[in-house]
Amino acid sequence: MIVDPDFVDHWKTRMLVALLGDDELAPLYVIRLWAHCQNRRTWVFDLPAAGLKGICRFSGDSDKFEQAMVESGFVSRKGGEITVIGWEEYNAALIAAWTNGGKGGRPRKVAAEDSEKTHGLPEGNPQDTHGLPMGEPIGGEGMGEEPNTSANAEVATGDAGSPAKDRLPNCPHQELIDLYAKHLPELPYPRIWEGERQNAMRARWRWVLTAKQKNGQPYATDEASAVAWFDRFFAYAAKSDFLSGRNGKWSGCDLGWLVKAENFAKVVQGNYENKGSK
Repeated sequence: MIVDPDFVDHWKTRMLVALLGDDELAPLYVIRLWAHCQNRRTWVFDLPAAGLKGICRFSGDSDKFEQAMVESGFVSRKGGEITVIGWEEYNAALIAAWTNGGKGGRPRKVAAEDSEKTHGLPEGNPQDTHGLPMGEPIGGEGMGEEPNTSANAEVATGDAGSPAKDRLPNCPHQELIDLYAKHLPELPYPRIWEGERQNAMRARWRWVLTAKQKNGQPYATDEASAVAWFDRFFAYAAKSDFLSGRNGKWSGCDLGWLVKAENFAKVVQGNYENKGSK
């Protein structure tokens, strides 16, 4: 686990220290929680306050501890569920690696020249899909080349008490929303874009700029190439009769759904290709 040098002195960490009565073990509680997320392969838990206390090995009052973690922005609670804030965003590559492993590993390697033809996106039907795979939700192996995420699978902690900072360009949320609306005007437009959906979009943006292709090259190297990647991604999604709702089988797709880690991975892997389009 890589810890950014300023994690201990970050304002959120220092806030947690103060809320817990100047407990200088506070950074260790957060690290233990993040390690638990990695071990359990999730960042959302059906967990009482006493459970959170146990995971972090806090020795004081469990309710006081949870309140401090919420106030300092490390966790949030909704009913019986606790969400570890920021873990999904900063471990997008690790989550993608888990998804790939759950599908039996990565498919055949694509030659470097093929990757150039598909603009660094998974290969499927380049002329019709702008270099992205398509697929009906068959629940099996994806039709496209999956990213090489092993080099980015480490859990790191840094900015905002989360993973190490990569000095990446900020996610242009409105520009990406506009691209979604351009290619998928039949789907609901997100009139409110904040919270978990905004975090998920930021995580997918980070993935495009940090994940590696099989040839070791990144999918995007700067803001312009990352925006172009998302333009192709939404154009690709728009060709799916299932995702667009054109086949009448499902009408639950929207931008929030597309940028969730597990859904995003399935789309990129080609799970929603139209039958007979290969």
